[in-house]
Amino acid sequence: MKDTPLECPRRELVKGTLQRGVPTYPTHGGNTLKRVFIANRGEICRRIAESACTLGIETVCIAETGVYPLYLQPVISAFYEVASQTSALYLDGDRMIAIAIEMGCDAVHPGFGFLSENSVFAQKVQQAGLIWVGPSPQVIGLMGDKAVARTHALQAQIPCTQGLLVKDLASAEVQQFLQQTKGPLLLKAAKGGGGKGMRLVTDRSQLESSLARARSEAINAFGDGSMILEPYIEASRHVEAQILADHHGTVVILGDRDCSVQRRHQKVIEEAPAPCLSPKTRRKLHEAARRLAQEMKYTSLGTVEFLVDWSTEAQAAEEQPFYFLEMNTRLQVEHPVTEEVWGLDLVEWQFRVARGEPLPEHFQTLEPRGHSLEVRLYAEDVEQGYLPTPGPVYGFFPARALGARWEVGLDFCDTISTAFDPMVAKIVVHGETREVCMARMAFTLAHTVFFGPICNREFLYLLVTESAFTKGPVTTHFLEQVRERVLTRLQEEREKVSTQFAAYRPQFSFGSSVSTLQGKATVPSITQKIFSTGAAPSTSGAPTQNRNMSWRHPNGASCQYEAVYIDGAICFCLRVETPTDTLYGFQRNGFLHTARQEKEGWKLASTTEEAGRELVAPVPGKVVKILVQENDQVEAGTPLLVIESMKIEFEIKAPRAGIVSQILVQPQQQISAGYVILHMEGR
Repeated sequence: MKDTPLECPRRELVKGTLQRGVPTYPTHGGNTLKRVFIANRGEICRRIAESACTLGIETVCIAETGVYPLYLQPVISAFYEVASQTSALYLDGDRMIAIAIEMGCDAVHPGFGFLSENSVFAQKVQQAGLIWVGPSPQVIGLMGDKAVARTHALQAQIPCTQGLLVKDLASAEVQQFLQQTKGPLLLKAAKGGGGKGMRLVTDRSQLESSLARARSEAINAFGDGSMILEPYIEASRHVEAQILADHHGTVVILGDRDCSVQRRHQKVIEEAPAPCLSPKTRRKLHEAARRLAQEMKYTSLGTVEFLVDWSTEAQAAEEQPFYFLEMNTRLQVEHPVTEEVWGLDLVEWQFRVARGEPLPEHFQTLEPRGHSLEVRLYAEDVEQGYLPTPGPVYGFFPARALGARWEVGLDFCDTISTAFDPMVAKIVVHGETREVCMARMAFTLAHTVFFGPICNREFLYLLVTESAFTKGPVTTHFLEQVRERVLTRLQEEREKVSTQFAAYRPQFSFGSSVSTLQGKATVPSITQKIFSTGAAPSTSGAPTQNRNMSWRHPNGASCQYEAVYIDGAICFCLRVETPTDTLYGFQRNGFLHTARQEKEGWKLASTTEEAGRELVAPVPGKVVKILVQENDQVEAGTPLLVIESMKIEFEIKAPRAGIVSQILVQPQQQISAGYVILHMEGR
């Protein structure tokens, strides 16, 4: 373990619009809160640390031995070194408390995910004499159990869908529920959130297997496999209200957010305020959230989530029906859109409330300003059903743009682990209108460079430029409905960029006037280096050199970057030299073409005949369960095994009918993407 004090400056330019000046409020007695341990990682660790710095609070977090992420160094006072970071580490509450005490901290901030909604952990933090930055352990325990939360919501006169806690599918209670409930069903973790441990069941014959997968995923993510079963409302929007409450009885509702653009029940795009709700619906939704907070004597930040009926009939009505979904007793991933619209640093107020400060009286009369939009940058392959894509990132350059704010959990040259969620960054924009936000987001996405594993940047770009989402609110089914159409457009644009790359590739001047990036560079400083100046657009078709840089990836690959103008548009090209091949990435107008050139002496391991009988892992991860045996006859689509990758479980199915001739993996085995997991023979 190494305690490395670093300077703790104020918020950097990468924070975007919030830097315009958050009001400074006087401290009102209470505890001092001088040094906080952030029991989390990635972009939320940076986000929490930034707000702590504005209050003069020292910050501590975990890092692997000798590897201090560049995006964290400016805002972390000390790192606690471990051999490796794993989900199990961040789910070990006793270890987290021990680290906080060893590092001289007087407070713990859990962030989101991991132990953030674990009431036992929160109580142990307080029993250890530390300040818990969040609501009381008692409230976390009550609201963290979705069945209990539903009871309290009903007591607060908030409409709820029917649902029950599932222990045994064969029980009389569950069987009666299934007989009385028509249509699709939803399984969800009783003590978790974020889309993990959740399954939509449209075919009831799949209920048992879906329950097993959801329960296993919930245990891995939250340490608890309790599950709730409820009817699924098909034409609905996901709308939530933001709560901020102090220890003096004041509850403030800071508007609402729409989070309906989802895949696998995890949010992809969020916005504030939620568009097109009737004034009556918005008012009643806010009142319901306030009643629940008051019922629970809630303190700190929290979110009450609702499903809003968005059927054709409901849209035309004066008031749209809504139903209580859950209460999140933590900071939400999408909190920045509320910050932008309301002009408040919510994390700062988490700290202030935790040290006993009252909310200012004028918070009750605050008004929202403009609109805000957030997208989540995921390392995932949309074309392959959103499969996560961990691996080396050879170049990540977030674009600086008017009204844009970045929340980053990645260095410009990094590696995405299989151990954690695939979200690597968030882009948040603010503008006078929703239309302005769409334009600013499109510009930021188009000018951001991400070269390494496949990510969803281009998919997001098309969603905010060409899809129905640009016209108004959508339902939670939106991505399912438009995915194939958007992917077709994506392929068309990639083919255009591929043609341009072939034409201009010989003219790139890799190696001339190259400035090597130094180890102390950060994501904000690299971004500024690229976009600070540029050559005038070329009037001819030939490239005009703009920026050249080179660096070496920790895995040894040599990377060279060049930004040029082609036909009046800025283009980005990256060349990566590895021992086995040369990789090229060429990006223009927001779309990326990648090429791979194998070096002499290297070839694919499998022959065509071998490839035809091999089934390979589509993602790296851990083999959770093998569902077949050798010599089993299977049909196309038969589940073969389950792989856990980035805290999500994937069922691998037979691509065709055949016989399982050989199984090459074992349960709990860690495998890489492309690893041969079994052989299949024709019947």
